[in-house]
Amino acid sequence: MIRILPSLIAVIPLFAFGLVAEQLWRKKIMQGELGRKLVHILFGIWIAFWPLFISFNEIVFLCILMFFGTLLFRFLPLIHVGYDVPRKTIGQYIYPLSIAILAFLARENWQFTLAVLVLAIPDGMAAIIGGHFGKKAIMYRVYNHTKTVQGTASYFLLTMAIFTIFKTIGDFDVLSWISIFVFTGIATLLENVLAYGLDNLVIPVALMAVLRFL
Repeated sequence: MIRILPSLIAVIPLFAFGLVAEQLWRKKIMQGELGRKLVHILFGIWIAFWPLFISFNEIVFLCILMFFGTLLFRFLPLIHVGYDVPRKTIGQYIYPLSIAILAFLARENWQFTLAVLVLAIPDGMAAIIGGHFGKKAIMYRVYNHTKTVQGTASYFLLTMAIFTIFKTIGDFDVLSWISIFVFTGIATLLENVLAYGLDNLVIPVALMAVLRFL
């Protein structure tokens, strides 16, 4: 059963930020990769805490609606922010589906929150930080995709930071420091080699699988 009021409380902030982001796009303040990644980060941070007031089943339902919404906005000239990146990606479509899978697999709220934060923050900030350096960025290529050392280092450090917060403040003893370091390294590698936004699916779902079946 989908409860209307809690679901509205969950999605209204997303609509509000989406409208603000679109206005910033139209004013040419937040376009391209910056706009897409800021939406990616802020949506993810808010969604990570949805289990505080809606059920996992409701999260799955809302994320499926979000998926069809992203498809609709792709073909209707209503929303532009996030759809104007020059590179080929299906990350914006995978994103809600990935969160739906996380909600389906999660046993406890903290598992969902951790996996969504890992999905939202390191990837988004890596692109923003890497792009911030501009011509000073140390670039390298993986297949046909350009990466930056600064962005990759940011991804690794931010992922470690999220795990550290959960382990120290939240008494997170499911994974050892060694296993956290190894997973962060593997996640950073996957973020480099997975193209077209597939890292939005593979990395958080792999993390949830580890947490779910430990």
